[in-house]
Order: sequence, then C-alpha cells, then structure tokens
Amino acid sequence: MFSAIFTSTIKRRDVALLMCFSILPLLPPFLMGNQDFETMSKSDFTSSLLSFMSGALDTQYKLIIPTLIMGFIVSSVFRDEIDTGIIFLYKDIKRKDIFNLKLKSLCLVYIGYFILSLLASVWAYYGLVVPKWQLNPSLFPKDLLSVEQGILSVLSTVLLNTITIYVVSLVSIKYKTLVAVLSGVLLTLLAMIAPMLSFMKYVFPNGYLDLRDENTFLVSLFSILGLSLAYLSVTYLLAKHRFENIEF
Repeated sequence: MFSAIFTSTIKRRDVALLMCFSILPLLPPFLMGNQDFETMSKSDFTSSLLSFMSGALDTQYKLIIPTLIMGFIVSSVFRDEIDTGIIFLYKDIKRKDIFNLKLKSLCLVYIGYFILSLLASVWAYYGLVVPKWQLNPSLFPKDLLSVEQGILSVLSTVLLNTITIYVVSLVSIKYKTLVAVLSGVLLTLLAMIAPMLSFMKYVFPNGYLDLRDENTFLVSLFSILGLSLAYLSVTYLLAKHRFENIEF
C-alpha cells in the first residue's frame, strides 16, 4: 500500500521541480566571484563545510520558492485527491492508515530533497569554494560555539520545513490549494521575521540559535526539539482528525 502511495507522490511533476532546487547550494561560489582570498579566508561562511552548509540551507529556506513548491505537492496529495474522488478508491482502508502513509510519503520526499541539498553543499564547498580561493578545507569551525550554532541552524531548518509540511497538510484537507500553499508561505515568512522581533523571538525553532556560550547549547537544543515536537504533535492530531471526518 505504501509503495503505491509513495510512487504516486514522487511521480508528480512538482517533485521533480523541487529536486531541481536542491542544487541551490552550488550558486553561492559563482555569486561570490569578485571576492579576494583574504576576504574569503576570513569569512565565517567559507570557514568550514558545516558553516557553508548551514548558511546555504538557511538561504535556500528563505528563498520561499522551495516552500511554495512543497506546498503544491502536499496539497496535490491531499486536496486534489479529495476533489477528484481518487481518495474514494481507499474506502476499504482505515482513514488513519491512509493519512499516515500519505504524510510519510511527503516526509520521504523532503528527506530526499534535504539529502540532495547536503550533497550539493559538499560538492560546492570542496569542489568549487576551496579550489577557487585556495582555502584550507575544514569539516567543522575551529571554535566549539560556531560548531554548535551550525548544528542548531541545520536542525532548525529541517524542523521548520517539516512543520510546514504538517501545517499545509492540515490546511489542504479542508481548503483549496491556493489557501493551503499560502499558509505554508505565510508560516515561512513568519519564521523568518520572528527572531528579529522581541515578542516573537522564541515562537519558532530558529529563535534559539543565538548562543551566549557553549553552556547554553543543550538548553537551545532541547528548546528547539521540544517546541518542534509540540507543533508537530498538535498539527498531526488535528490533521488526522480532520482527515478521518471528511466526506469522500
């Protein structure tokens, strides 16, 4: 059953388009072409693979377009199949199981996108950045605080994207594609703005990235994980309940 749903998901044209955006980490080396060796050697962005990767993934997230495409994919998996009556073909299967399989297939699509983005980051750093500016390659930054911030940045980006998938799933079960996609875009914009506002700084996982010292790493880590788990649990339960009560 899962293989059929997953195959149906990955065959959608929007999935191929999303995967194309996984190569975005390859662009920064070309956009930084006028920088000299001294500038690049002192830049935190190119100081290590982890720093480059966290910066590339954060830029990729803030571009919005991948979120927009992912929103269309999520909506097509839920809303389109409800509107066209395709979902009726699963009438003999528990709705909870159908919902879980569809959500699992969407999460696997994102995992594939994330892995391709990581591979693109590795190639961009070691294959383009390091040779072009003759830098000393490093896997991690030299100081522990930068390592911790890099890890938290990558983790928060992954969790924000996952939360977006869950939220769009919740919205798309009841509302049309445009509303569902806009909900994902709005969530992304709020997540980008929130850390800059004192009254919203800790509303999203990326609000816990500013470490005062190495001792605050675990506090930030558990705050990010706890907050994300809360968002994911609530949206999952609401979406599952809504899906179980729709009229096919």
